[in-house]
Parts: sequence; structure tokens; C-alpha cells
Amino acid sequence: ELHLRELDGPPPAPGAASNAPTGADRGQLVLAAQRLRLAGGDALTMAAQLFATGDSRLAGYDRWAGAGTLELRSFTLADAHGEVVAASATLVPRGRASLEVAGSLTTICPASVAAAFAGQAASPEKRLRVPVRLAFSGPLVALRLEPVPDFSRRPRRGQLPDCPRLRG
Repeated sequence: ELHLRELDGPPPAPGAASNAPTGADRGQLVLAAQRLRLAGGDALTMAAQLFATGDSRLAGYDRWAGAGTLELRSFTLADAHGEVVAASATLVPRGRASLEVAGSLTTICPASVAAAFAGQAASPEKRLRVPVRLAFSGPLVALRLEPVPDFSRRPRRGQLPDCPRLRG
């Protein structure tokens, strides 16, 4: 499911300073998916809200991209047993062909998430009792996740199933 709409707020007054570092919300993209499989991984439910921000309307890419950003305000992946990943990020256009990304995520399955970022299938992993927060950044086509600490001694949810395979 996909919903896209332009948000038409009043234009900023000439020479007026904006309180928001990213400018006003100019567009919204809402995504929702069920039984989503990433590269053959387990079936997941996804929900996301992405906002285009800037000082001008979304009349043309070049005009918007000069000072605009994409704000991933919410992104979640869940399986039948609950939320596995929640993330937020800022995406900054770099010319016409690239987006630079900086964000953070929380997860109860850090090894599975790290393997998905590396483009690999993860070994079976038990869910953590307390989610961990990890940062990610880089060009959209080559995101890097900060190194994942060793969580092998942290309490796990043994009564729940293993973490889902995020990638096949």
C-alpha cells in the first residue's frame, strides 16, 4: 500500500528565519506492506512514513533538492511475534543520483540486522529482552551500520521463537 500527497503550507516570508533546520513539510509518503520478504527472508510487516521537507513547493526536483531533505520519521518491521526493528533517518540529496543517509534504529535482533546490512543471511538468534539502539549512515546504496557490540551475555527471550531471517 502506498499513499503520496503534497502538503501545501504557506510559503515562508522573504528573509524570515525558519525554526526548523529542515524546512517545512512539503510532501508525505506512507508505505505499508504485509508478508514482505527481503531477498527471500521471512515474511514481515512493514510500515513507514517519509516526509519531503524544504523551503519551496515540490514543483521540481532541482529546486527542492538544493535545500530539501527526506525525513524518515517512522519505519518498522515486525513479524507475527512483534516489532523487530524501528528506525528513523534523514536523507539528504547529493545531486540527482545519490542520497546521503544518517539515522538510528532500535532492535531486539542486532545480529540479524547487522547481517541484513551486510547483505548476508544471519545465523539463528534469540530475541533480546531489551532493544538496543544502533546508528547507520552512508550513501543509500551502501549503508553502513555501526559495529554491533557482543550481546552474547545479555538476557534473551528464550520462550519466544528465534528472530526472523531478515534476508534469505
